[in-house]
Amino acid sequence: MRVLRSTAVEFASGFPFAGLHQLCGPLLAQSAALPPPQRDALQIAFGSQDGPAPHPLLIGLATLMLLSGAAGELPTAGVGDDGYWLDHASAQVLSAWPLGIAA
Repeated sequence: MRVLRSTAVEFASGFPFAGLHQLCGPLLAQSAALPPPQRDALQIAFGSQDGPAPHPLLIGLATLMLLSGAAGELPTAGVGDDGYWLDHASAQVLSAWPLGIAA
């Protein structure tokens, strides 16, 4: 089983998508398989590509596709710690699915 982890910390709570980047970091090599608009949105959100701020829906879809693809290869669990420090942008994306964020 693959376990993806994210530990939110106070100093990173002001950086958009910091928690999402930590959670999805091990899967970023697989982002090349995403449709171009989703791939670009994720890369812009994570700062690895320049461009205008992507629509949150594209970032959410990219995250869903990335995690779904990973889970299709190997059972995958996401674990978050200290969710009360999670940055707002990551919390919005992750709250779109039935995932539990425990403090």
